[in-house]
Amino acid sequence: MKLLHLCLATPLAVLWAATFARGQANPTFQLVTTAEAPSYLADPGDGRFFITQLDGHVRIFQNGTLQSDADAFLDLSSSVVFGAAGEGGMHSMAFDPSFSTNHFVYVEYTRQGSGDSALETVIERFTVDPNDPNHADLASAHIVLTQQSPPNHGDPGAFSNHKGGQLQFGPDGFLYFAFGDGGNANDPNCFSQKRDVLYGKMLRIDPSGDDFPGDPNENYAIPPSNPFVAGNDPNSPYRGEIYDLGLRNPYRFSFDRMTGAMWIADVGQDTREEVDLDSPPMTSGHGGLNFGWKVREGTTCHTPNPQAANCPAYVFDCNNFEDFTDPVNEYDHTVGQTIIGGYVYRGAANDWQGRYIFGDHGNSKIFALTKNGQTFTRTEIPAAGVTSPISFGEDHLGELYVLSQDGGVFKIRFDLPSGPSKDQKNCIGKLNDGFTNVADAESSLIRSCIDQFASGKLSTTVAACYVPNEKIAKLEGKNDTLDVDRCQVSPPPFGYNGTDAGNERATAVDEQTVLNVPLTFSPDAVILKANDKVGASCQKAVIKAAAACSKARREEFVRCKKAGLKLDSFTSSADLATCLGQDPKQRVLKACDSGGKLGAAITKSCVNKGVDLTTAFPGCAAADAATLSGCIDFSAKCQTCLLFKDADGLDVDCTPLCED
Repeated sequence: MKLLHLCLATPLAVLWAATFARGQANPTFQLVTTAEAPSYLADPGDGRFFITQLDGHVRIFQNGTLQSDADAFLDLSSSVVFGAAGEGGMHSMAFDPSFSTNHFVYVEYTRQGSGDSALETVIERFTVDPNDPNHADLASAHIVLTQQSPPNHGDPGAFSNHKGGQLQFGPDGFLYFAFGDGGNANDPNCFSQKRDVLYGKMLRIDPSGDDFPGDPNENYAIPPSNPFVAGNDPNSPYRGEIYDLGLRNPYRFSFDRMTGAMWIADVGQDTREEVDLDSPPMTSGHGGLNFGWKVREGTTCHTPNPQAANCPAYVFDCNNFEDFTDPVNEYDHTVGQTIIGGYVYRGAANDWQGRYIFGDHGNSKIFALTKNGQTFTRTEIPAAGVTSPISFGEDHLGELYVLSQDGGVFKIRFDLPSGPSKDQKNCIGKLNDGFTNVADAESSLIRSCIDQFASGKLSTTVAACYVPNEKIAKLEGKNDTLDVDRCQVSPPPFGYNGTDAGNERATAVDEQTVLNVPLTFSPDAVILKANDKVGASCQKAVIKAAAACSKARREEFVRCKKAGLKLDSFTSSADLATCLGQDPKQRVLKACDSGGKLGAAITKSCVNKGVDLTTAFPGCAAADAATLSGCIDFSAKCQTCLLFKDADGLDVDCTPLCED
């Protein structure tokens, strides 16, 4: 088993930002989102990405948000078998060429088979819910094809690997897909060369027709132009679905959106990984190719002798090279161990036009294949952060994406300049200061409103006092001006989202920090001075100290953010956490610790005066000074992380800071 499908969990230390290239032509890899065991990305061209997961979910990523599993576009997790069961799972999906009108989507997955079949592969069609474009109608399920795993020479059990898994509609409008050779090592059944089975083949069908009426497992038509429809060998007739043969495990293949040529990455066994190329459909010479497995592996003769391993007599000898089609590129296992096919780049970056981008799962490498005359040159692309690529995706503009086994979904940025200018970096740093200033002004406004209410100066609620004021508006305007005049960069450092996101979060962060933790937004949680002068004094002192703690947290975050911008050094949440843990000026320690100003305020103004902390601060329900200060600091850390995550578009995981 070459391609490992493991149960994946989204890591806490996800990529924070792409590393910017300095004066080099290599692309960089920008984290878009993370998913559980992602297996494929598809784009219908309407602003949404559909991400399949091995566990049977299809989730939509739109406007920076990924659907939850519970709200997935499609959930087949109760049927899909994956993980420990070989190379099973949901592998890919495809949109019908008429998706905009018929709303058909196709998925490929494995489920429990019957009899000796450990797993069976299913291609199934669903229709988008007519009342909800972000969900499929489960009742519309329509089986296109079911393929059982072959029995192990008639013995109980069946092979569970080499499933293929890609679905692609070709430029001719037909559905292409590939099955592996049936599994186990060395293709013991010689299925890849046998003409009467679908294993080890590239296949082409018309899912809009049905040449098998009454068969619930085959609901499709065979295009009459398929290369073997009319060809019959008296000893072994061809299956008409076959387009190409002699493949081991073509887990990923694709079409060049400009030329229509089909690129196949065939996962090898012991010695070779290979890239195969077929000419575009509807042109002379298309289809009908034999890529040689199991007689050959790449351009080398495969052992054991195929005639001694269940191959029929018509299978060609290894040295009959005229009967086989050579790969356009191959490499041995010192270079990589499990090839993962990608796409020919046809995006906006002119320098990369026409290059085939693919990867290797076993060695965590990304490659580019460039045609030079009649040969192809393979070069490795540095791919920081991409671990064990498992699939590639292409959007409607021809830009490419790569999915890694640890859950990351990355956009391959071919258009990166040498990096943001020094002035731009300084500007982004100043904007972070600006967002902190907005949050500080917000905090001051809230404290003023609470104090007025507690003093009896407000006849209504705290919320009635809390409305935007001129100072906050001025600070927001200053940020906007700074952004427009000096900060515009493409691509933005650290995924900078601009001042709209920054100002919006900044004017909400202290509302949550100050009110939701020590108090609530309800006036019932505010102790009126007229009723309890000591309790009101306690609340006022602690709220002031809590605001100072939040400010210290923000200042430390800005310090680390500036350091990362200056050095281009931060690439992960772990880098950020390391920096924040240093606190060289002890700002956080002095402001937030139970032994610092926050703890001192709680002790002096509340504990020493007999105030019930649980009643005074119901948002924390703390019985002692240390617990209350810890609760307030916990909220300050969480809200600070969320502030800059939204403002800068950071792919940083705030979960550990926001879940107790």
